[in-house]
Amino acid sequence: MVGVSYALSRATGNGCYEISYCSPLNWFGDSLHVSLSHDFATAVCRNFRDRNYVSLRRYLGRSAALSQRAAAMTFLSSTEAWARLLRRLLKFHMVGVIGIGVQLCFLFAFRTVMHFNYLLATALAVECAVLHNFLWHEHFTWRDRTNGRRLQRLLRFNLSTGLISIVGNLVLMRLLVGSLHLQYMAANILSIGACSLLNFWASDQVVFQAELAPKE
Repeated sequence: MVGVSYALSRATGNGCYEISYCSPLNWFGDSLHVSLSHDFATAVCRNFRDRNYVSLRRYLGRSAALSQRAAAMTFLSSTEAWARLLRRLLKFHMVGVIGIGVQLCFLFAFRTVMHFNYLLATALAVECAVLHNFLWHEHFTWRDRTNGRRLQRLLRFNLSTGLISIVGNLVLMRLLVGSLHLQYMAANILSIGACSLLNFWASDQVVFQAELAPKE
């Protein structure tokens, strides 16, 4: 509008008239320009805000969905891990129950039939039960972790669970029978129960854990 005012001034030669006549035009044009600029800027900002709001809502929605999915996967993985642990623990104790019968039978044979000392009879009976349990664990409890090297596993089994069973049973039998004068069969059952959970941990983490296939 400033350019229009200047052109009219040169055409008429009357600057005062032109200024007084065109000043309202200048004011109106500037006001119109400012108003249009403000509306345009407001529309642009509103459009930008709305688009960003929608984008933010979508992003937050996707993030929430991904978080929920990750939480669900973590929960399922944790549940499956606990289920596997419980199944393996159940198998371990099933084998252990049979092993108790084996140990008690050999203890009766060594102590009552052969008249061995109760500590020697206990050690021999425990070793027989250890060998029996190892074979069951190889083919039943941890069969998914047996990839050869059976002799090494048997050595680790004897040095871990076997040692725990023998030492634990001897110490507890000495305490229960020698000091408390409990009947030797009842004392042996209590000793076996006290060592079972520690034996499971040793079997799972020491004997068979090393046989897991390496990750690619």
